[in-house]
Amino acid sequence: MYRFPTWWRQPPMIIHTLFDTVNFKNKTIVPFTTSMESPISSSVPYLQKMADKDGAKLVKGIRYTNNNNLKRFLITNDLITK
Repeated sequence: MYRFPTWWRQPPMIIHTLFDTVNFKNKTIVPFTTSMESPISSSVPYLQKMADKDGAKLVKGIRYTNNNNLKRFLITNDLITK
């Protein structure tokens, strides 16, 4: 999982660099953004393009607003247990 701010409706350059340097083939990417201005949906097209290029699966992420929101998301997606 990678947490990032959304900058001008896309992930910051460090996320682009991460995809350029790490092989995510057969991995599942669970994004969540810390942006309070832009919804995560604005950065999904960029993330999907990067995931497709690597052969990775991108699942729907969330915009982080509080710990309960994140914990509920992780439990719902079987990423952690209660």
